Amino acid sequence: MNKFLGVLSVAAIVLTATAGATKAAEYGPYVSGSLGYLGLNDRSAGGSTAKFDDGYAINGAVGYKYGFGLRVEGEFGYGRSRLNALSTGATNAPVSGADADIFTFTGNAFYDFKTNSRYTPYLGGGLGLAHQSNGSGSTGGVPFAGSDRDDFMFLLEAGVSVQLTDNIAVVPSYRYMQINNGSSGNADTTANIFKVGMRYNF
Repeated sequence: MNKFLGVLSVAAIVLTATAGATKAAEYGPYVSGSLGYLGLNDRSAGGSTAKFDDGYAINGAVGYKYGFGLRVEGEFGYGRSRLNALSTGATNAPVSGADADIFTFTGNAFYDFKTNSRYTPYLGGGLGLAHQSNGSGSTGGVPFAGSDRDDFMFLLEAGVSVQLTDNIAVVPSYRYMQINNGSSGNADTTANIFKVGMRYNF
């Protein structure tokens, strides 16, 4: 949570510094990148509940903005957290090791709401694939093996872009991500992501 507050503080500083910024370009290609806080929610697995540490997320995208407000893009993302504990009933067993890495590949679509100002709020989502790599670790001195799997995923996102120049915008946003683990009989992987990005319009 402290990382989340730090991300919001950075966003607030940048927004305050853009008093003389210009409006966004109406259409054209763009590239973007972001860094943020990854909060993996607790997940049921094999009769136990997995609990995760705070993590981070990095995303990069290439897209195109249309004149009527629609943006489409292809995005690659990477997130890392760590398995903190496994709980069964009232028993909570700490875990050592066991990094959780998530690689995502999605096609996204967003709608920008025109405000005739440097501030452009947006809503949208995406569909794609996620590769989850769960590292080996140990609990109570007993080692366990890692695992890898690929699954369908979707995301929902809301944010606001703030123009710094005619071509550059800073973009604080919130994202909900869900990875469908249903085929394994375990609960889906879900996460809350708070991030700040930069977008360059060509």
